[in-house]
Amino acid sequence: MAMGKKTPPQQGNQMDQKKYFMTIGNRNWVFSVKDKDDKVITLVKASDRAIVRHVKIKGDANPFDPQWDAYFEDRIGRQMTTNPAEKKKLARHWRERDGNCQNNNEAITSQTRWTLRYIVPRSLRGPDTFSNRVLVHQSCHGYINAKELVAI
Repeated sequence: MAMGKKTPPQQGNQMDQKKYFMTIGNRNWVFSVKDKDDKVITLVKASDRAIVRHVKIKGDANPFDPQWDAYFEDRIGRQMTTNPAEKKKLARHWRERDGNCQNNNEAITSQTRWTLRYIVPRSLRGPDTFSNRVLVHQSCHGYINAKELVAI
C-alpha cells in the first residue's frame, strides 16, 4: 500500500480523483476537498493573487527636506489604503477620533478626501508613530500648512 493512500485497493484511483480533484468554474483538476458543511476548500493558485506594483520614490525626494513633507505624507496615505497591515493603522486613527477630522471635527467618509498628517514632520526628525500622526481632511491639511507658513 502506498504511503498516504487511504482507499482500499479494489476501489482504484478513480475514488481518489473524485474525492480530491474537482472542476471549479473553468478550471479542471483543482485540488480541493469538502468539509463537514459541504463547503469546498481549494488550494490557492499564484495567479489568483493580483499583482501589486511597487511605486518608486521620486529621485529628487528627500525625507529630510520640508518641501517634500506633503509628498511623503501622501505616499504613506496611499500605502495605508492598499496594504492590509497599514489598513489596520488607518482604521485605528479613524476610530480614535470617531471618524472625525482632527482640525474641524467634521466627519471623514469614503467620499471626503483625507490625508494623514504628522504633528512633528518627518523632515524635522518626527517619529513614524501613531501618536505623531493625525487624520484630517485634505482641505484642512492645506489650511494647516498655510497657517504654519504665516507663523514662520
